[in-house]
Amino acid sequence: MSNDAIRQKFTQIRASLLSTYVERPAAIECVLLAALAQEHVLLLGPPGTGKSHLVTSLTRCVSGCDTGCPLPRGVSASC
Repeated sequence: MSNDAIRQKFTQIRASLLSTYVERPAAIECVLLAALAQEHVLLLGPPGTGKSHLVTSLTRCVSGCDTGCPLPRGVSASC
């Protein structure tokens, strides 16, 4: 995959997450940065604030990019 294709896919994923999680831009930036750096991320917050949902959405979006991300049971591979 070329750098331009990766950049385009990343921009698409970022825009999709930002439009879905309007009040969580900092969390989105941190999760995306951790994914690009192939590092871990720890999201803290009270129950019900969308932490797991954000990570599941990111996994769904990148699963078509041959990243080896396991999909949770019942989750489709399309954004």
